Parts: sequence; structure tokens; C-alpha cells
Amino acid sequence: MATGKINIYHPNGKGTGCAFQVEVSEQKAGESGAYVDGSVFFYFAPQSTVGSIENGKRIMPTFNWEKKLIIRLNMFEVAEIIGVFRGMAENLSEGKGFFHKSAKGQTILTLEHKVEHRVGYWLNISRKTTEGETQKVGIFLSKTEAFALDMALTGAMPKIAFGI
Repeated sequence: MATGKINIYHPNGKGTGCAFQVEVSEQKAGESGAYVDGSVFFYFAPQSTVGSIENGKRIMPTFNWEKKLIIRLNMFEVAEIIGVFRGMAENLSEGKGFFHKSAKGQTILTLEHKVEHRVGYWLNISRKTTEGETQKVGIFLSKTEAFALDMALTGAMPKIAFGI
């Protein structure tokens, strides 16, 4: 079954912005008949170029999807993210975030509610490869963006948990 994706683009004039994408993978029966857990994928692409106006034409900023960072979240991690959006906690895992380790390296996802300067949520991902290279990308989500993600993730829970 095809799934939709949510996209949020936040370029800035410094070139340090981010494109953020969310995709749901529903639970389904695998080839052997065993169930494959549903999950949510977060994709973070760093900004590549700054937008401009040249000869009266607007040049849109671009994002480097080839250097994207990806994290796959299980049902309980998604529930914890929803909990932060709903005010049940100020951040993920008491400020430690989610730690995922794979053959490629280590990934940490953090989410923190902010009230200073602007009210919203900082969502950041950091990956340290097995070779020692570190890449970090983050996006500031407005209250409205967080509310929309909360609703979308909540609505996706039956697909993630049961494939329905």
C-alpha cells in the first residue's frame, strides 16, 4: 500500500536550514508469515543553497537529499514524540533523546519544547559514522507544525501497530 509523506521546508539565509520529511510504514505480514513491525521514518536533509533573485527570477533554496539523515522509529518512540507535543514531557527520554546503533554508526534524535524567543520544538538528529564523521541537522517546528505532526502521527498509530 502506498503511503504519503509529510514535508516541511525551513531554509534560511545562512544556508543552515533543513528539509524534514515523515513517512509511515505500516505493519504487514512478511514472506514467512511473520509480522514486520510498522514504523515511522524521519528524514532530515541539510540546506545546500540559499535562495536568491537573479534577473528578476526567484531562485529557490535547495536541500541535499543525498546527504540526508534517516531514523526509523518504533510505535513507542512515536508515542513518546506525541507525548512531548502534548506537554506530557518537555523532551525525549529525559533530555537524552533516542539512541540508535547500526553497522553504519550511531544516531541520536532529540526533541525539546522551547518557550524562549519563540514557542515551538527543536527536532535534531546527529549521526556519527563508524569512521568517526559526525553530521548534525535540525529543524525548529512551530506550534502549528507540531500540532499537525501530532495529529498525523496519532492517526498513523493503527497502521504502525496493527497494519490497519
